[in-house]
Amino acid sequence: MSINQIQILISLVPIAYVAGMAIPVLIIDLKEHRVPNKVVMPLLLLTLLCWLTLAVWQGKWAELGLSVLVFLGLMFMGIILNYFDWLGMGDVKCMATLGLIIAWFSVPASLIFPLIVFGLSLFIVFGALLLDAIGLINLDRTKTVPLYPYIIVAFGIMMSFIIK
Repeated sequence: MSINQIQILISLVPIAYVAGMAIPVLIIDLKEHRVPNKVVMPLLLLTLLCWLTLAVWQGKWAELGLSVLVFLGLMFMGIILNYFDWLGMGDVKCMATLGLIIAWFSVPASLIFPLIVFGLSLFIVFGALLLDAIGLINLDRTKTVPLYPYIIVAFGIMMSFIIK
């Protein structure tokens, strides 16, 4: 195995973690309406470790810095949305961490990522409200909408365009 192949594998480690944890976290979010820190925090640390390793190895300090800035920006945006009870902190940490991953490969894609998340969720929510209004379904409006499914779908969409 060449050094280049090892570096590529290191860059894919966080993505593999996300793929492996997607279904279990999806089930937890649908049942309990939360994204556990036991999943998100190890992903954050693993991603930072991988990106730091690659920055040292390849001299990609700009990619590391921009990725961290995207992470901080998404955290700031998420904290504001959490303040208004529009977004849970588990979703905030998850979206910011996935933004950190996407930003390593493409900063513009990481800026589009939250727009896709919110676009998908709004499309589904408004569709459900419309179906409720015309009487095809009966919504329980006291429950919150799990955002993790939309975060994962948006992450998959972004990564499918980035990694070829």
